[in-house]
Amino acid sequence: MIGWIKGSVKQNKVIYLAIDRTKWQSNNILMVSMIWLKRAIPIYWKALEKQGNSTWENQQFVLTPVFAA
Repeated sequence: MIGWIKGSVKQNKVIYLAIDRTKWQSNNILMVSMIWLKRAIPIYWKALEKQGNSTWENQQFVLTPVFAA
């Protein structure tokens, strides 16, 4: 997915990211999405081991690989 972003987005263009935690059935998922043509496209996610909100450490964990790419 990161390769697609690099090939589709022009250099020096602003990229909008969204971070969201959602519960899907019994799964608690934290994801980073890229906003593209008014849509949020998930680019990285992590299943959280606990129910409820994410911590700052969880958020750093999912954001680090996105910014490193």
